[in-house]
Amino acid sequence: MVPLQDKRALIGQNVQLECQIEGHPDPVIKWLKDGHNVTSCPDYEMTQNGKKHALVIRTAQGADCGRFTIQAMNAAGIKQSTCMLIVAPAPTPIPGGSMSIS
Repeated sequence: MVPLQDKRALIGQNVQLECQIEGHPDPVIKWLKDGHNVTSCPDYEMTQNGKKHALVIRTAQGADCGRFTIQAMNAAGIKQSTCMLIVAPAPTPIPGGSMSIS
């Protein structure tokens, strides 16, 4: 298993959490957020392309911050990887135009 990596995003950005998993027999994959099952919905999409599994979070919001875990389960056991997602507000423009520092 190639582990998940911690991510930072700005509010409104799409975020993709990726993990590479292989196992025999093919494992059943489950995503968790803060210990609770994640299900596909308009905001969260689970994808698989070969051994690469991803959770796409569309238009991230502050409520999406947290600990995400992917679990792979088969007859050989369970493996998991966890990462943190931090979603921050976009920087506020400085009133009065641009600023230069010399």
